[in-house]
Amino acid sequence: MSPTVQPNITVSWKRSLKVALVVFVCSRIMIFLVWSCVASIDIDSGPTHRVGAPFIDLRSDVILNSIEKMSVYQDAGEYFGIAQDGYEVRSFDATRVANWAFFPLHPMIWRALVPLFGNSPLVGVILANIYFLIALVVLHRTCLALDYESLTADRALLAIAFFPTSYFFCLPWTESLFLLVTCSTIYAALRHRWALAAVLGTAACACRLAGIFLVCALVIWAWENRKTLPRLAWVAIAVMPLGLILFMAMLHSDTGNALAFLDIQSVWGRHFELPIRALGVVLIKPLILASDGNLRHWNFLVFFAALYAAYWFAFRRNQLWLATFLLLGTIVPTLTGSIASESRYVMALFPFSIAIGQSMRNVNVERVVLIVFPALLVLSAVALQAHLSFASV
Repeated sequence: MSPTVQPNITVSWKRSLKVALVVFVCSRIMIFLVWSCVASIDIDSGPTHRVGAPFIDLRSDVILNSIEKMSVYQDAGEYFGIAQDGYEVRSFDATRVANWAFFPLHPMIWRALVPLFGNSPLVGVILANIYFLIALVVLHRTCLALDYESLTADRALLAIAFFPTSYFFCLPWTESLFLLVTCSTIYAALRHRWALAAVLGTAACACRLAGIFLVCALVIWAWENRKTLPRLAWVAIAVMPLGLILFMAMLHSDTGNALAFLDIQSVWGRHFELPIRALGVVLIKPLILASDGNLRHWNFLVFFAALYAAYWFAFRRNQLWLATFLLLGTIVPTLTGSIASESRYVMALFPFSIAIGQSMRNVNVERVVLIVFPALLVLSAVALQAHLSFASV
């Protein structure tokens, strides 16, 4: 099926916005309600022989303080630091951690808004949720532009909004922004808006290293449609890596090492290694559910589900370019020998949600998404508020 088909004109932007709003509001209320309730419970255990009596305090200051603390967990804290103070300027060395591993688009936008809204981490939370809402609308339109049924587009939004780790879309990490710029790049390309596609693709490459995988996918797409695409399409695609190139130039200026974002990975405990051991331990030691910040079985399932989705795009839908984006985005993060965070990485790859939306035509898959996904999302949100490591990586 050709990826250059026009969007389903029977489905208006108004309907896409309506579906996105409903899904966004329902899923975000659920997540923030869980966080608020967990944060507001203070248990006085009293004497050891008595059951603790919970004290539930839903005052806004308690809730906001809790969300503000969550907004600087792990990587979000690094982005907040870059938004405040920029990147570390010193000669490169791999003897101590540095923030060079984190791409600049997200903290640059955040930093630009500091003079207007202050430097509270809550600004990052607001931004992340705005990004996600817009991304849902664009994702819906992209599904239609790829000639999927409107019901599949609706289900894709349900799948991604209630995905068990979709609380990351609420927090100032890069998931929301990456989903937005990658979906928007594809939609602009499908509508032959080449200047806009070039800008958005450049933004994607400045948001995450996985933006380069999007460029690879678009090269395949352009080659498959080379007889109908103008030269401007190739120019737009060629411009996109500029986001990464500019980041590398900045790192070279600050550290003397243009590849500092890669070379510093070893300090963060990431080394090149095939994920054979990480995947195998799930089968060899199935009773170890979580360790080292890795919810083993869940990441294992997501990894292979994404591989199957890539196979489906390539051989069932004849969309090799989407399969390429999904496949590279799934496999490359595991080349550190770990499958930790795999669910978070795959979730932000928009073809994955489209594949789930299409698979929901099967009633059993639909039940899993509508019942099991929200239940796991609640448990994961509780785990994050309880500071369990596997929920924050």
